[in-house]
Amino acid sequence: MKPRRWLVFAYAIVLTAAGSPASAMSIAGYTVTTYQFPGAPITGFRDINAAGDVVGYYQTDAADFNTANALRIVGGVPETINPPTSLTDRRAFGNNDAGTVVGSFNNSGSHGFVLTGPTFTTYDAPGTTQGTTIRGLNNPGDFVGEYDDAGGVQRGFVQLSPSSSGTFQTVTVPGAVSTTVRAINDAGRIAGFYADATGALHGYVSHDGLAFTTIDHPDPAAVSTLVGGINNDGVLVGAWLAALGSPESQPARGFIRDATGTFLPFDLIGATSTIPIGLNDLGQIVGEAVAPDGTHYGFIATPIPEPTTASVFALMTLLITRRSV
Repeated sequence: MKPRRWLVFAYAIVLTAAGSPASAMSIAGYTVTTYQFPGAPITGFRDINAAGDVVGYYQTDAADFNTANALRIVGGVPETINPPTSLTDRRAFGNNDAGTVVGSFNNSGSHGFVLTGPTFTTYDAPGTTQGTTIRGLNNPGDFVGEYDDAGGVQRGFVQLSPSSSGTFQTVTVPGAVSTTVRAINDAGRIAGFYADATGALHGYVSHDGLAFTTIDHPDPAAVSTLVGGINNDGVLVGAWLAALGSPESQPARGFIRDATGTFLPFDLIGATSTIPIGLNDLGQIVGEAVAPDGTHYGFIATPIPEPTTASVFALMTLLITRRSV
């Protein structure tokens, strides 16, 4: 791994304009904030840490993924964080509470990156020189993703931090034609999805990268299920599709799977497609939503706290007092 310096550009934050397609996006029980990078038809959020800092990407040409730039928003201020050695397709996929960011870029093939403070480090899975993408990391510093093996097969991986054992582990779901690991929590539990021989996608969770629990959305119309994030409570977020293919080619329906295994719908009103991808332990969810005009917005959905017993009692007392006056 080669340490380098980041090229970081800060911009004043531009909130979604009132009256825009994204300003009407909402979902019951949450306060939804949407964001579009200035001049970019595609913006997507991928992860959020405990401080509410967000990472993702923006794409300046909707038809060319090579125009993607890595994005970080800290304290409401967006930054472009492209590696100096990158050429195209720069994306940030994960961040932890220490502010470390992981992602990928393209330079004669895909390579992973780790941003720690101002220092950029390139990462390729052992035995490979290209085809590596880092998708997520936890607070201990372990990170996960996928790489292409010598035969061109996509396999998932877990890279434990040097402060742990530093072990690299390949993750392949039995019977899968491709596997990706999208997230890892602090206990080392991983989540992601795999493709079967028909091309259908299936979500999964695993405690050790060896035994897997398949996660398929129970809706009868669901053909594919993608799991994007897991938090320390074991809550999952993701999306399901009604046809073979990717979320980029068709509407996606978002979901939350709580710690008991119950699926809850997560579709933003006003969006034609909702893809929840990351979440933190506070229940904040980030992802990508598509407006009717085709513009992609990053979103943060923050749970609206339920009234406590004390606040309900205070409200009832106030109402009774007012009624008696």
